[in-house]
Amino acid sequence: MADITRCKHRMSRPFTTFKTKVFAAKFNERVIVGELNDGIDCLGSMITLSIDSFPYSPEGALPLPRVTITPLVVIFGSLRQLRIRFVAYLYLGGSAMRARLFCGLFLLSFCGLINAGCSTVTSDLCADAYELQLAIDPDHHALDATARMRCRLYEPADAHATSNLAFDIALHRDLQIHNVSCDKAKVKSICTLPPDDSDKTASYRRHRVTLAEAPDAFELTVEYAGHLEQDIAAGEKRGEIHNFGVSAHIGTNGIYLASAAWYPRFDSESDNDHVELPHFAVKLKPVDGYEFVASAPRRNRGALNPEFLEFESTFPQTDLAIAGGQFQQWSRDVDGVRFAILLNPNDADAPTLQRRADVFLDAAEDYYHRYTPLVGPYPYDEFTIVENFFSSGFAFPTFTLLGPAVIAMEDRALRHGYLDHEFLHSWWGNGLYVDPNDGNWCEALASFGANLYGYTLDDDPEGARKNRRDACNILTRITGDNDKPLATFGKTEGASRSIGYQKGAAVFDMMAREIGIDNFWRAMRKLTNEHTGTFVNWDTMRTAMEDVSGVDLKSFYAQWVYGAGAPRLLLTRVWLDAATATGHVEIEQDEPTFSVNLPLRVHFADGSFMDVIVPVTETSTGFEFEGSKNPTEVELDPDYLVARKLADEELLPTLGGSLRSKNTLLVQDESEWDGYQLFAGDIKQKRAKSPADEVATPSPEQLEQNALVIVGQAVTQPAIQALIERSECPIRFKADGFEIDGVDYASASQSVLCSFRHPDDFGKTVTIYYGNSAESLSNAGILWFYGNSLLVFDAKEGGHAVVIVRRDFERTQKKPVIKEVQGPNIARR
Repeated sequence: MADITRCKHRMSRPFTTFKTKVFAAKFNERVIVGELNDGIDCLGSMITLSIDSFPYSPEGALPLPRVTITPLVVIFGSLRQLRIRFVAYLYLGGSAMRARLFCGLFLLSFCGLINAGCSTVTSDLCADAYELQLAIDPDHHALDATARMRCRLYEPADAHATSNLAFDIALHRDLQIHNVSCDKAKVKSICTLPPDDSDKTASYRRHRVTLAEAPDAFELTVEYAGHLEQDIAAGEKRGEIHNFGVSAHIGTNGIYLASAAWYPRFDSESDNDHVELPHFAVKLKPVDGYEFVASAPRRNRGALNPEFLEFESTFPQTDLAIAGGQFQQWSRDVDGVRFAILLNPNDADAPTLQRRADVFLDAAEDYYHRYTPLVGPYPYDEFTIVENFFSSGFAFPTFTLLGPAVIAMEDRALRHGYLDHEFLHSWWGNGLYVDPNDGNWCEALASFGANLYGYTLDDDPEGARKNRRDACNILTRITGDNDKPLATFGKTEGASRSIGYQKGAAVFDMMAREIGIDNFWRAMRKLTNEHTGTFVNWDTMRTAMEDVSGVDLKSFYAQWVYGAGAPRLLLTRVWLDAATATGHVEIEQDEPTFSVNLPLRVHFADGSFMDVIVPVTETSTGFEFEGSKNPTEVELDPDYLVARKLADEELLPTLGGSLRSKNTLLVQDESEWDGYQLFAGDIKQKRAKSPADEVATPSPEQLEQNALVIVGQAVTQPAIQALIERSECPIRFKADGFEIDGVDYASASQSVLCSFRHPDDFGKTVTIYYGNSAESLSNAGILWFYGNSLLVFDAKEGGHAVVIVRRDFERTQKKPVIKEVQGPNIARR
């Protein structure tokens, strides 16, 4: 901002100057216009303005030197809250382009001639309705738009009839405001504020608007235009399915307007945390050859050659997004809901496109019939699957954007956690909104409903069990300050995605069992019925579940939602008192302690078993059971029904385990194939904060003391072969490939990724990556997606290798029953 000295003194100090800041200033070609709003109480004074810099200047202009404007103005009388308006003309002359300022005119304005007592109030506004008219030019990356906003003050101020009202509008940095008008007040000034140096990532600029004699409610019209173009490739990361770097882009490759203030938003520097839910109405000028969707239903779909494509929100919503491209479209009607898919016709031949359309539309229809009885009526009258032009799995009201790689997966993209997860966001996140003053609950709930409970709906209990097991493995590897409460997910410096998604799904799974699964879904329908189109927070959800079930969930929430971490539960001792035929179990947990109902499974010699529930509340808990049936062992939580941190022997060995170890040794021959180098390079990148040591031939001490990642031919070293033979790894390496359980894999197209527990320390993981040829390593850059212990790949079709063997080296926590004849200190088997 420009620094300006101001006069504010009494009769005893008639010629005094000191600094303030320009309230508003703009640079328009060769004319500088500014305003100064400050209280002035002076008599017979000279005002000196010292201008150091300006908020912004024309592109290519040189910085302005420090100059001083000294208008000879004598003010008689005492005038408070004086508005000083000045105009200075800029003359550019000479080869050095030296800037000179000449004060041509100095105007005094008192809010309508001389109006003592007039003030400027800077306030927070909200818009409860938007009407947008848009013209998009993909060839030139251009947007030309008019936004009419129905505005009101959050907190109506006193005496607005005689006050100036100032407020800030946020707009994308590449969009320029051409005009602002108001139906009930005069626009006195518009200026662009300097960027906030503390926020280097800000994609928008703030524009301060001042209205004269503004009421508490009015309509504001903003005309703006510009070019929106991003480097899409810069945000694409190998092995990642989300490109979060794209926010506002228009081009022939696609249109995506979803954030970065591509339409005017009110911006505030105050602590006001209220967020308005506006109604949206959009008129979008058609573009030949392009299809568009918006996060609001289409209202004139049946119109022939319409002047505009019209969209209007069903109920108030948090935001507006628009996507488009040169698509081929398929659609069908299901119970009055229009299901559609938009595919890029250049990605495949006609039969392939038709097959993909059928696959995804069939799945969407199935999810509709699957979830509406559980969650409640679908909130909209349309759902569109859009093939995006960059990597994504994004959900918006009425549509989802799936990246081209996901679309190309076809049936494989229908695994739980893909399309079903995005469809559930139609309710959770895009129907019931996440309260911005609370944590993000919707990802946890969608992960439970699709990624986990989807297996229950498939009648696949083993799939649900594996999902819970994987969540426990992930929770175990979250340590220290990273282990934050679930309720902080979505907040600044809050919990990680692993907590928000995996732990969140497990918590909802436990919550559903706490109140009963039927009550859980009754609560979900209650929320849909009562809160669609409004903000919902964690406590809103708790109240609904308590209302339908009668179960008090306050302590559950305190522990699992607002508390950090998860319990680590260990079977420390199991014995049978032969004299009384009574079994005894001792269970310990780390501090801080959790209160959980812990499932135990008692196995008997005849192959049968008995499941019991043990209430665990302290660091040490004892439990007795009837042992007349010759119990042989006790297993702790075999179905992973409690979200918990696992013991070392329970941890599933995976590639991630090798990466998260404190000490990891990378063993490789630097001369080997590019695929190996790519894989090794990713390991170095992912362990940047704790670099892995690299060796070609490890010493016995290094093999014993480290987690290991062994790449390529290094696996054939005798010391490593000896380590493998002592482990649970089933691979045997041969001159022409490798063998697993008597099956040879000798094809040049085959490779293997195997992670297993270190035979000398179950807390450490050993990972091997080996291929029979350079071509077999085509999946080297995406191995991080796989959460299994053993994977055999085959790339014989060329390109992406498919998994032909998948296995997990799972171990549950078990202890054998020790038979004791004279008390716990004398035992015999």
